[in-house]
Amino acid sequence: MVNQMSIKSASSLLKFLIPLVMLVTGLYLVPFSIFDDAWSKFPGDLGDARFNNYVLEHGHQFVTGNVDSFWDAPVMYPQKNVIAFSDNLLGSMPFYSAFRVCGANRESSYQYWLLAMFVLNYCCCFWAAYKFSGNVILASVGAYVFAFSIFILGNLNNVQVFPRFIVPLVVYWTWRYLMEKNFKHFLLSILGIVYQFYCGMYLGVFLVYILFFLIVAHFVFYRNWSLFTQFRSLKTLSKHFGLAAGAGLLLYPLFMPYITASAEFIPVQFYEIQNNIPQPRSYFFTSNASLTWSTLSEHGILTLKNWWMHFLWIGAVPWIAILVSPILFLSRLESQNKKTIGAVLLALFLSIIFCLSINESTFYGMIFRLPGFSSIRAVTRILNVEIVLFVLLLIVVGAEFVKRFRFAKWVVLSLPVLVVADNLIIPDNVTSYSTQESRKEIDHVKTIISQQYDSTYSAVAFIPSAHMSNIVASHLNVMLAAQELHIPCVNAYSGYLPHYFIEFELYPSVEALEYWFENSGVDRNDVQIIYENPDEHYFYRRLITDSNSCAYVMDNKVIAISPNNQNSQNFLVLTLDSTHCAIRGTNGFFLSVLLDQSKEIAAVQSEIHEQETFEIVALENNKFALKAANEKFISVDSTNHALFARADSIGRNEIFSFTR
Repeated sequence: MVNQMSIKSASSLLKFLIPLVMLVTGLYLVPFSIFDDAWSKFPGDLGDARFNNYVLEHGHQFVTGNVDSFWDAPVMYPQKNVIAFSDNLLGSMPFYSAFRVCGANRESSYQYWLLAMFVLNYCCCFWAAYKFSGNVILASVGAYVFAFSIFILGNLNNVQVFPRFIVPLVVYWTWRYLMEKNFKHFLLSILGIVYQFYCGMYLGVFLVYILFFLIVAHFVFYRNWSLFTQFRSLKTLSKHFGLAAGAGLLLYPLFMPYITASAEFIPVQFYEIQNNIPQPRSYFFTSNASLTWSTLSEHGILTLKNWWMHFLWIGAVPWIAILVSPILFLSRLESQNKKTIGAVLLALFLSIIFCLSINESTFYGMIFRLPGFSSIRAVTRILNVEIVLFVLLLIVVGAEFVKRFRFAKWVVLSLPVLVVADNLIIPDNVTSYSTQESRKEIDHVKTIISQQYDSTYSAVAFIPSAHMSNIVASHLNVMLAAQELHIPCVNAYSGYLPHYFIEFELYPSVEALEYWFENSGVDRNDVQIIYENPDEHYFYRRLITDSNSCAYVMDNKVIAISPNNQNSQNFLVLTLDSTHCAIRGTNGFFLSVLLDQSKEIAAVQSEIHEQETFEIVALENNKFALKAANEKFISVDSTNHALFARADSIGRNEIFSFTR
């Protein structure tokens, strides 16, 4: 009796320890290793990652009564409904706000918020996986894949896709409803879908997408007509219809700002997102931050356009389960188990195939026409939700494997080690930014605004120095500084932008600002223009050759080709005196003449010295020639179209002009 109790106690302890150890291991190897020991880093860059911090902080300021409107964030002045131009993070904002209320600052709360998302993703997936399999080890492995798989390396700039912890619960509740037709599970599924939309519009749309295929696949294998015949009962029909209507009412205050905002944008065309649709190669391509699978980090760079969006490799373990599943399905299985494996496998297959591009042929064109999908540009982010089908197949195949083969328990016991090894990362290769460096840049802007701000103005517009290294980061510095000062600002960054604001977002100058004033209806006298460096005078222009070719920067080289929408680039032209200028490329570096044998013009310098200074030699009809520091004129090479400083005199290849 005592031995039996001891065994039961040991078993209960293991059921608790195994998932706990896996969770702690995942946290240590992924978020903690990225934060580093001093918690001085955050995954992502100084642009998108910090934008999410701004949105979370704005939500906290709203619920604590420091701002009057959630949707009308005090950026992009005087634009209304700004938050609806991107994800709003409303569903997960209370977690962030809780850390702020407890005394953490904005940046630390952001780190704690991300950590909470990892924990919730793991715990919720573990609960759902355990309900499906009844196996603690399989559930722990599945939850680890869902929360810590290396595919998240492709999403660290866009942490708005991390609040997805409700997804496995919704899949479980939907499955239970399909099996039992219990209204409680339908209720939980609908509420879970609504909540996921509040956590992220992208993920809400993708969740509906995979649930549709899961329901279709379930019907194909179970042929459960009673799912439909139950609606012959008026009571059943009214309950379901009433709940659907209630969900619509809950979503109305969320959807309406987005519907209103959509009128501000030029509709996304299918060709614009075609390169962002997953390809077969995408599912076997990963970041160079993967320790175990670094060999898979190069093949997609040369073959996938926008390759940085295609890190969809989730490790080998789930794919082994996919390979094993047809074998199990075709073997002598109990009817119920065969149906389950078949349904999950079919749902995964349909989910992938309808969102896959093969040689530019895709079924996604049909999906794109559906409401909600036409606004999604980063289609590869579907894996953040689709991963739950990989996990579900892994655990149902693993559970059946254990039942059928004696040796299988030893394989399952090894899975925790295998899945951890499968998803090891190299922290130094993960894109991250220093929270201290970010704080330094924000404080710099905050000091300038504080010193110059005149409270009689309604808002400020900050014109950054020509030496800014990153335009997006510059806008975020202003947004975050103004947020702390509680001052509305014109500077802004978002997923979508009104047409008339795009020029100022890309090329922040007084010229672009005036264009925004003119078209937004703002009174010029309402906005105070604050300069980071008042002594600088610059403008943005395209650099055109006499043969009407357009100069642009590619791999730090300056090349002139026939102008078109894709290659047209505006250069920042900084006036140094009446006859000299410096020119900065779109890569953030100033053009410089290389004083080696090539005399090539390259955009490689962050500071301005003699080699980055060009003399403007005025010609007729607003045209000019550019003389470099080596006293040679810049000309276009007729063979490779690159710019060189080699000419002794001015001919047609040495004539340029600026145009907007």
